[in-house]
Amino acid sequence: MGYAGLMFGILAVISVIGLIARIVGGAGQIATAAKEIKTSKDSAEIRCAELERQKKLDEAEAERQRKLDEEQAEIRRKRAEADERIRERQERHRLELEAERAKDEAVSVNTECKMCGAALSGHRRERVRCPYCDFEQTL
Repeated sequence: MGYAGLMFGILAVISVIGLIARIVGGAGQIATAAKEIKTSKDSAEIRCAELERQKKLDEAEAERQRKLDEEQAEIRRKRAEADERIRERQERHRLELEAERAKDEAVSVNTECKMCGAALSGHRRERVRCPYCDFEQTL
């Protein structure tokens, strides 16, 4: 075995060592890739759990807002009903006052002129002028 054989043997050993190194390196890369995949899977599971939690929070917030909107609508409805009752009461009172005034105005009044004493007649709260002295007064 000469120099060529020795070289061939050395090259063969180097090739085998290189092959072993690639296999070992490949195994290391596979292990690293497996760790990365596991880390990615764990991250994805954590993110899914976070998204699920956020979805539940959003649903709870939407339900709370819906209830709040319903309560506000009920308050507005009750306020409108109360306002309507007040308006009806005010209108009744106004009509009663008008009827009372009309009844008072319909009352005939006989009195004397405050200036000259002449007889005057008319309706209550009516402004009249004395035909003798032109004094104006309210009956």
